Amino acid sequence: MLTRDERFRIIVEQGGIDFGESSGNSPLYEACQRLEVVRVVSLLEKSDTNVNAQNDRGETALHLAVFWEHASITVRLFKTPGIRIDIQDSNGDTPLHVAATGGNHRLIKLLLAAGACSSIKNKEGKTPFDIAKRRRHERAIATFEATGRSHIGTLTSPPGSAFTLCTTTKTSCTSSTSRTNG
Repeated sequence: MLTRDERFRIIVEQGGIDFGESSGNSPLYEACQRLEVVRVVSLLEKSDTNVNAQNDRGETALHLAVFWEHASITVRLFKTPGIRIDIQDSNGDTPLHVAATGGNHRLIKLLLAAGACSSIKNKEGKTPFDIAKRRRHERAIATFEATGRSHIGTLTSPPGSAFTLCTTTKTSCTSSTSRTNG
């Protein structure tokens, strides 16, 4: 996993975080940015909160919660009706790409269990597994391999267990629950 200093270095390399409204950050995004769990929960309870609101970089509150490795906010966002778990930012990165970049195997496992598609490629043509491999995040790689989600089109699962099958189109990934027969 990345240290806090390494995460800050990545932020600086990508142009920094803008705490102002000029970047189009929603109140939910800003609450996640400041790791204000109570405010996040309060905002999610409001019917007019758009959980999928994207800022000028295409990032959502889920992207940010995953980036900061805040599991409780991430799980709370998963439970929100209408959440788009595979939403892509302006670089084509999904929250699963973000977790793979940071090497957070626990969040990768949570995202996959929640139905995140591992075959979506970002603008560099990289899947989350590709990113984990490139950064040599061994535990993240092992998590993808253990869930059978390390290679596009190669999904393995123990007999009788459920898994999520992802099919990729040019811009989206459709998830459907399948059951293997053993």
